Amino acid sequence: MNGMIDPDLWGEESYPHVAGFKRTDTSWASAQTVDAKTLRGLTLQALRERSMTADEVAEYLGIDHLSIRPRCSELFKLGKIYDTKGRRPNRTSGKKAIVWGAIR
Repeated sequence: MNGMIDPDLWGEESYPHVAGFKRTDTSWASAQTVDAKTLRGLTLQALRERSMTADEVAEYLGIDHLSIRPRCSELFKLGKIYDTKGRRPNRTSGKKAIVWGAIR
C-alpha cells in the first residue's frame, strides 16, 4: 500500500462520513466505537492496489469483515469506489459479492 490516505474522507459528521447505525441504543453505541475514518482510508488504499470484494479487503488488511463491509458502502456512497460488475463468492456465506474498484 502506498501510504497516502485521501483527505476527502474526513470532514462531514453524518453518514456516510461517519459510521451509520440503526435506531437502537446498541447499534448507536457500536457506531461510536468504530474508527470509520481510518478504516475507510485503509479500505480505499487496498482497493487502489487491486479490485476486491469487501471480505477480500478485510483479509488483505487483517481486519474483521464486519468492520470493512460498511466502509465499502460508505466509500461507494462518497463516490470513491465503484461496482466493477465482477462478482466473487463471499468468504463467509459463499454468496456472490460485489468486486469493488477504486475511482482514481
